[in-house]
Amino acid sequence: TKTHQTDSVAILGGLARILPLRSPPLPPRPSLAGLLLPGTCSAVRAAAAAPPGLRLALLPSGARLEPVAQELAARISSRTGLLEAGLSYRRALNHRKLQPALPLRVLPRTAGILAETMGAFGLVASPWPETRLALIARRYCGSECKLQFHRDSFTLFEEPVFGLVLRRGVAAPRLALRPAAPSRHAAAFALQERPGLAIWLEGPARYEWSHGVFHDSSQRAGTANKRGQDEATPESERLSLTWRWVRASALAWASASGPQAELWVARFMALAQERGLSRAQALAFLGARRLKDDRPLELTAGKVREVVLVPWLRAVHTEAALLAADPAKGPEHCAETALSLLRLWEEAGVESVR
Repeated sequence: TKTHQTDSVAILGGLARILPLRSPPLPPRPSLAGLLLPGTCSAVRAAAAAPPGLRLALLPSGARLEPVAQELAARISSRTGLLEAGLSYRRALNHRKLQPALPLRVLPRTAGILAETMGAFGLVASPWPETRLALIARRYCGSECKLQFHRDSFTLFEEPVFGLVLRRGVAAPRLALRPAAPSRHAAAFALQERPGLAIWLEGPARYEWSHGVFHDSSQRAGTANKRGQDEATPESERLSLTWRWVRASALAWASASGPQAELWVARFMALAQERGLSRAQALAFLGARRLKDDRPLELTAGKVREVVLVPWLRAVHTEAALLAADPAKGPEHCAETALSLLRLWEEAGVESVR
């Protein structure tokens, strides 16, 4: 059995860097055959193959999923259908702050199922770093409930990203994946979901493919009652968990002093130049072209913390900024460039935060 190493911390220059997971081998392709469902969602057309880095597992039939679902359902917001535990990703991306949400200790059954799920992939939590855990429970109920195609933030979260289906009615939406570039109408596929289906996304599945939650076109009409009103029923409900770990570099940036932040950014710009990346690309990575006014970032002494938006950037903003900085490369290369710049960003942080 492999060891889950996201808790293995090496202190390098004062910055806690989390070592990557030692991943178990991918399961044989036939093990995915019964779980891929091409061409059934209204937003989905059949893809030739699943992306590298997608791993699926089924928890044993004895897994206590319903007690976990009940524990979460009692706390999920009726307005948003969401519950966050650990660190809040919404506050990080919307307000550029790392703030705690609900502590995991008040969700003991949920904590247990996280460990059981990672065990299904051959990982042992020993223990994993709860201080950087960002967990979200989502409840979808009704024919209009869905989650648009997206990718989790490159700069905020490590890989892999884990998911678990706790409840799924026969008319509920399901997870779908499609290539992120170059076309919005690229071929995709959905998963044949059932309670206990565990999902692992890393590598291309994490960075080059988008995922979302959509209804099957054949089931969508069946979730409305005879009067045509959308009705939430057990048959239309999907309750799932997603969890990932905030990068140690994000925690370090959030707590860095003004002088440390200035040094960090200066070292990053120097490293980018040394490795053959343009100043325009480096600035785009740092500020996503200022997001609102689409102007290149200006690094002014004493104001670096105000203008640098890493790590509080969504993947779509990072890639759009990099494409604007170097249109000749094309959207298919944006993820690769973003990850190269991310490695330099974290390397610069190790040298700067002491």
